[in-house]
Amino acid sequence: MERLERIRDLLTDQGYDTAATTLALYSLHGFHPDLVQLASRRDDLLLADLPALYGD
Repeated sequence: MERLERIRDLLTDQGYDTAATTLALYSLHGFHPDLVQLASRRDDLLLADLPALYGD
């Protein structure tokens, strides 16, 4: 998560408009509960697992 935030910050520093950027994490096996909880509180974080990708 911190790595994606850092990359977004670097792009912002280079002059790119990242105001509407969504940080996306993909997983084959799901996510740790703390990350799921964090994503539920943030509008800029997308968690995509296999059920999300295939409509389960």
